Amino acid sequence: MSQKQLQKARDLISRQKYDKARKILQSLAFSSPEAASLLQHLNAVAPPQQKSGGIGLRWIIFGCIGCVGLPIAAVIFFVVILGIGLNEQQNQAEKANAGRGTKDKPIASGETIIFDNFNITLRQMIFPAADSVGFLGDPPSGAEYLIILVEMQCKKEGDSRCNSFDVDFALVADNDQEWDGTPFVNLDPAFGVGNAIGGGSFSGWIGFEFPSDGRQVKLVKVSALIGPTLYIEPPPERSS
Repeated sequence: MSQKQLQKARDLISRQKYDKARKILQSLAFSSPEAASLLQHLNAVAPPQQKSGGIGLRWIIFGCIGCVGLPIAAVIFFVVILGIGLNEQQNQAEKANAGRGTKDKPIASGETIIFDNFNITLRQMIFPAADSVGFLGDPPSGAEYLIILVEMQCKKEGDSRCNSFDVDFALVADNDQEWDGTPFVNLDPAFGVGNAIGGGSFSGWIGFEFPSDGRQVKLVKVSALIGPTLYIEPPPERSS
């Protein structure tokens, strides 16, 4: 899988260019569980436009220049409604966590985060973690490996499945710079495979390459592909 293509798809989604992002994810979905999960989430939140009589809504909006088409006001209305929906998701996420989850008012270390379809708990942080993830080779110059043990409980019902790729993790340093995490690092088979059906749970390590210049981890950022973002204080730290 091309991480570069996957990141491009994420960037397109953040700019609300859903159709272009969807094409990239569709090309990756057969070989990448992460891309397949992101595509499923995208289709649920922003479904593909249906075509009728060979002329789709996308053509009406973007292709009918100079003819009597959809007013610009309708496009603006759609964008505003989407923004209102995302703001409402953010408000509900903070409300579910007792009004916390912003950078200024993060969730306390060790507490379980109520987030989208998950209950998430950050159990432990190891830094530097080279001895624990030696199979990755030496870290890049100026950085050390940092890993965080994450437990995730699926809140969906029945046989509906939750996947760790539905949630993104990032570190926020004491200078407010962010570092994205990698998918689950399976250090032990007991940590599972990063997915569970409704009511089940799984755990694993999220890996980061964090600067070794003395900067400190101030917060852990938890976010959905299209949805809320919450901030939590980092879990207890130990050296590998």
